[in-house]
Amino acid sequence: MSDVLTSTHKSVTVNALSRPKIHALTSARFFAALYVVFFHTRWGVTGGSAPDRLLSVGYSSVVFFFLLSGYILATVYLRAGKSVAPRGFYIARFARIYPLYIVSVFADAPFAIAVRIAKYGLWAAIARVSALLACSSFMMQMWFHMDAVVNIPTWSLAIETVFYLSFPFLGPLLWKLDKRSLAVSGVLLYIFSVLAHSILIRYDPDPVSGLFLPSYIATFAIGILVARWQTLLEQEGKKNHLSDGWAWVVFCGACLGFATVVYYSPWLLQKGIHFGLCLTPVFTALIWLLSSTQILPVRLLTAKWLVILGEASYGLYLVHLPVNHLFKQFHLTGSRVNYPLYLATCIGLSLLSFYFFETPVRRWILHRFHARTRETMEAASAAQ
Repeated sequence: MSDVLTSTHKSVTVNALSRPKIHALTSARFFAALYVVFFHTRWGVTGGSAPDRLLSVGYSSVVFFFLLSGYILATVYLRAGKSVAPRGFYIARFARIYPLYIVSVFADAPFAIAVRIAKYGLWAAIARVSALLACSSFMMQMWFHMDAVVNIPTWSLAIETVFYLSFPFLGPLLWKLDKRSLAVSGVLLYIFSVLAHSILIRYDPDPVSGLFLPSYIATFAIGILVARWQTLLEQEGKKNHLSDGWAWVVFCGACLGFATVVYYSPWLLQKGIHFGLCLTPVFTALIWLLSSTQILPVRLLTAKWLVILGEASYGLYLVHLPVNHLFKQFHLTGSRVNYPLYLATCIGLSLLSFYFFETPVRRWILHRFHARTRETMEAASAAQ
């Protein structure tokens, strides 16, 4: 286990340019995943209350993951000016994402069958869930309505699969843009992502998540543009262009922007505006701050134990609903008294999964296919 810890926290380097430290970004993933857990498990929270309004925005973390994925992948694969070899890239992404993903889907299958038995009968329920599992094995669940998805959070992995397939071709194209083109492209992509989602919601109040793919790809692309902008600034000798004073101003502005979205969340929901897409500028500011400044919040997030939780956050994201379903079988859900036990179980399983399943399986797959990757384990975790 000590070997895993040592290899996990090796600093990331690139030949051409020094890559931004990602420890704080890795830790931020843990809090973003935790926010999703709170969104799905509002035990004892009164509907319509201030805490409920805050937690109702929790699904916006998924947009943060999309944006961060674009940023980290661009940082790892594009900063050195080398081309992205599709085969090696796809194997590296598969090795990090797929093993735990498919295990979590099948782990949730018994609960999915149990929900359908009352409506369809045992054998029909098994047949329906088997068909869903077959589709999920090929990352097709983004074309199901959310209540049909086995282990609901996995819909975002289907979206990310499209990102990964496009990155070796989309990434280098975006990386060629100059600063002016980056700024214009970023603004246009943001406006497009919000408007495309809002227009779709007006015509179909309950669409499948796959129809939002253009908006999410735009968000992923913005993450690549942020990494490119930072690289251009470094090439101009402006690596430390943001003073601590301005960093605090941006941080406070981001917090105010998030609080504003939470406060107006009922109105935004009524207008069909996606909370996460609306928060893209806030998430962009946070990624910039966490990757390039050293103000107090950033330093706090570099604590080793938080980085470890961030690396294991993928597991937390995937296991929390199957664990919730298990707790429900034992009539342990809904009580605030039981919630610490539930949370500890989810975090504990995510850590065990990271060290004793995800990491060794990833290494085995890379070795089996003789694939060399530029991703350290931390970078691979942060890019999900």
